[in-house]
Amino acid sequence: MDRADKMNRYKDEEHNRGTVTRKGFVFSIDAMLSVLVLAALLAPIMYFSSSASSTNIPILDLERKGSDTLILLDKTNVIQGRNSTAIGQAVNLTLTSALAWSLTAEYYNYTGTAFTLNQTLTLGQNDSNATSEAAAYRVFVCSSLDLPMSFDISKKVQITVFPKTV
Repeated sequence: MDRADKMNRYKDEEHNRGTVTRKGFVFSIDAMLSVLVLAALLAPIMYFSSSASSTNIPILDLERKGSDTLILLDKTNVIQGRNSTAIGQAVNLTLTSALAWSLTAEYYNYTGTAFTLNQTLTLGQNDSNATSEAAAYRVFVCSSLDLPMSFDISKKVQITVFPKTV
């Protein structure tokens, strides 16, 4: 092998070594970009999962209990009777003794052009010292069977449920 062949082989090896270095550089950039994309995807997931706390669970439970109570009052037709004693007893039977509640029921009549307030019932107790409270709200519209656009009674009921303070 003469000197010219050795020089050509050396140049080829140097050329190949440079190519490998460029390929390694491209793979390094690719790896860094994939790590950045992964970090960008994981950062919001970690942020929102760490900011979720168990402090909302009791409030959601109170809200669910209030909503369930209103559904029960409607399904058993207790709320339609406008009897404050019967409504109070039904709510006390539905909710646990560790919970206090206040309920406001507004009864409306339809006069042909508008709803007019007919009666308001306010039951239960309000506790301004409650550490947490949740309100459930429902509107009930009862239509007449004779006329499709005639409304006999409409009710707007709100119940607020909160833990009893000692």
